[in-house]
Amino acid sequence: MIGSGTFHECDSLRRCAFGEGTVCIESAFYRCGALTEAVLPSSLRVLSGAFIECEALRQIALPEGLTVIGNGSFYASGLTEIRVPSSVRSVGESAFRDCKSLIRAELPASVTVGSGAFNGCESLNAIVTPMLPASACEGCKSLESIMLPDGIRHIADGAFLDNTRLKSIFIPASVRSVGNRAFSGCKQLGRIELPASVLTVGNGAFSGCAALERAGLPESLLSLGASAFSGCGELSTLVMPDSVRSAGSGAFAECGGLYHVKLSCNLSAIASGLFSGCAALEEIEIPASAEGIGQTAFQRCAALKKVTVLSPFTTVQSTSFTGCGALSDLYTPEGSRAETWFAKNMKNVAVHALP
Repeated sequence: MIGSGTFHECDSLRRCAFGEGTVCIESAFYRCGALTEAVLPSSLRVLSGAFIECEALRQIALPEGLTVIGNGSFYASGLTEIRVPSSVRSVGESAFRDCKSLIRAELPASVTVGSGAFNGCESLNAIVTPMLPASACEGCKSLESIMLPDGIRHIADGAFLDNTRLKSIFIPASVRSVGNRAFSGCKQLGRIELPASVLTVGNGAFSGCAALERAGLPESLLSLGASAFSGCGELSTLVMPDSVRSAGSGAFAECGGLYHVKLSCNLSAIASGLFSGCAALEEIEIPASAEGIGQTAFQRCAALKKVTVLSPFTTVQSTSFTGCGALSDLYTPEGSRAETWFAKNMKNVAVHALP
């Protein structure tokens, strides 16, 4: 074993080579700023913080047989690419964090990846990986595309948070859930197609994806979290599959280009702020399944002209339609709660009885 601190801050060290028999290297080369080459033996099994802040280390060949890349092993190093061999079972937290020159990373299907493993790798533009934990690629500002292999079941919270150059993502049919803020702030992501395996989309999962023009939602989907697609200004059409039972507050708030919406016929309620600030939305049909229309649900929907409420029992809150100055027509069963509310609070809206 090469122990912790063995070559701590050896500023003149440029090359190191290890003899066969070395099994573990701990944080031996911490801040060896001139180190450009490290030759690792085939006997090596564990790296544990070995090359922290080795800024001149551009490339390294990890041997087959290596099983563990520990926490922070290459933190803030100069690596430009890394291929993790198939023998590796785990990559620790922050293992490649702040490797600002890292362009490509390839990981095997067998590996588990720790939180923040690639956080701050601002040059990373391609990654091949079986799974990503929370915030694994947060702040990878050059990441343009990613292909997740079949077998991954969950895209973790914040996995691609604020990856501002991410344009495309392939999500395999094994994925069942998309975590909170998983793609939040991915401002160049143009479209997303969720496979038929996906059951849930977390809070803010695609919030702030300003260029998102299409969101393909599968018939398997059961729920959308709060603010799931909020601030997706280029999203023009929403077809919510009938499998969806709930959509959280503000799920589509501030989607300024959204003008066509078809809601699930099994949606249990129109959550507070669900379409708040959707300035292009001109009409909406509230399904009979909805028990109520929440506060600010359609606040500032300035182009909204027509509202259809299919159930006589759906309730309306005091601010549900605040700022809907163009609203002129309500279609609802005679004597419905919606009719009563509009007659009292928005007397300029014409009420039309549904058969």
